[in-house]
Amino acid sequence: MASTDLALVRAALAGRRGARRKLARRLLCTRRLLATVAAGMHCRVDQDELEDLAQETMTRAWEKLAAFEGRASLETWLYRFCYLELMNFLRSRRRQPKPVADFGDVPFPEPVAPALPSSSGLDHLLRHLAPREAEVVRLRHVEQLEFREVGDVLGVSASTAKTSYYRGLGKLRALMGEAIVKERAS
Repeated sequence: MASTDLALVRAALAGRRGARRKLARRLLCTRRLLATVAAGMHCRVDQDELEDLAQETMTRAWEKLAAFEGRASLETWLYRFCYLELMNFLRSRRRQPKPVADFGDVPFPEPVAPALPSSSGLDHLLRHLAPREAEVVRLRHVEQLEFREVGDVLGVSASTAKTSYYRGLGKLRALMGEAIVKERAS
């Protein structure tokens, strides 16, 4: 599949109209990938921010197409862009000064980004892991990526991804064991 993706990218870069259209359609998954990454990291991104970020990410990915080597699928390569762009967005958002407003003591709820549906409370459990461990477990089980692809997405080797995965699983087993003990004690 990655070799087919490489051929598509090369054809699009060569200016073939049909290839450019097909590639543009493939890049439309950017918004969904950004929402997946944001939900996996438990960060809040509203719909307008997500749309803007998706447009910026697609533009940057298009500019960097020549760097696509076909070692992974186009979506896996794009996932890495989404991850990095979201991290940059979150860093820039933290640097922006917070507006000062006087609303008295009226509490306003913060908007919440839509969470991905989670079977068996996986998202809840992943919150107890280190960010990389949680992301590796999520990519492996939710996105069903191979360790090589997980490594490509996170910019680490497959063996580092595998180590983080097994560390995370060990912590999850311990958490689940504690929950069972507490349930039995009740």
